[in-house]
Amino acid sequence: MHKENRLQGLTNQLVDLKIKYNALLKSKASCDLERSRILRKYKKLRQVKFSSIKVEQPIKSCKIIGDCTDKTEFGVNENAAELLKPSMQGLYLNCGPLSGVVCHPKAGFACCVSKNGNLSFINVDEEREMISIGLPKLKLSSVAISSDGVMLAISSLSGKILLGNYDQIENAQCLHEVSLGVRRLPQSGAILCLDWHCAGGCIAAGSLDSFVRAFAVERPESCDVLRGHHGGVNCVKFLPNGHQLLTASSDGSILLWDVRSKRQERRFLKHVAPVKWVDFSRSGTHFSSCDSDGVVVQWDIQGYQPSVMVANQMACGHGRNCIVHSPDDKYWFAGNTNGSISAISAATHEVRFFAQWHKRSCD
Repeated sequence: MHKENRLQGLTNQLVDLKIKYNALLKSKASCDLERSRILRKYKKLRQVKFSSIKVEQPIKSCKIIGDCTDKTEFGVNENAAELLKPSMQGLYLNCGPLSGVVCHPKAGFACCVSKNGNLSFINVDEEREMISIGLPKLKLSSVAISSDGVMLAISSLSGKILLGNYDQIENAQCLHEVSLGVRRLPQSGAILCLDWHCAGGCIAAGSLDSFVRAFAVERPESCDVLRGHHGGVNCVKFLPNGHQLLTASSDGSILLWDVRSKRQERRFLKHVAPVKWVDFSRSGTHFSSCDSDGVVVQWDIQGYQPSVMVANQMACGHGRNCIVHSPDDKYWFAGNTNGSISAISAATHEVRFFAQWHKRSCD
């Protein structure tokens, strides 16, 4: 009797295993069918041509870039090739993906930060690294230098801000060491961006929690919190007048603030994708913005003129991380997610060249 019960139990286990095995076979067949369906759909989408999207054609070298520049329109001495120096060489820093770069306003060096926690100072003229500081526990997100060139501010994804002090720097050769102090904003998550007030002594920082915090360097524990975005704040910029602040967010909006009254003055809405960067024209009356789809828009700060879409979406899923005006306001230079740099004519809104020097995204 005992043997019969044991045999019956083993039989039942075999039946259960057979049922589970058949179910696995059906599941595998379903997965194969779904994979084939997705692959067919992917190949079909790759063949679709979008007539409304301008595909920027890459050009291999800077010399070709210079030859294709319209010199009659932009001037022989002001073309994009001269702005970017055809003989420019790259400098490789073994520090991981760069998250921010800023040039000193007076001395000839630049400061770079990486997501791996590395802080590097580069002699721009000699194209060499002068100082490298490793902060492996901090994921550095952005860097800014005060207008007088004395103070350095670095933000991190841990919610901390590092403040550095340069004493009596006249040129790049004088930089031997940097003293860093740590400030932590109250109730702040990951800090994505920051900017110095034009008069110094005050910093605005944008966080992943959608808030913008402005504080005095001497009293970081007491900060003004600006609430208005519904996504992470990717860029903050003080206007030259000093009392207004422009912020760009992943919710697709750009907000203009009066930092004295902490009041929102204007909301700029045209982007659909997350807005990554804003930059002012040299006249200070307009600013430009770019998003992760590659769209570039020019705005009138006072809202008297309608916005102008300068560039459409980029093809192949790429977008733009940052944008800057040329010194004469005749070009926009944009760093793209595919590691390339685009130059856009302010007069015709045409992409004059599409040079690729980087292997990864240009931040």
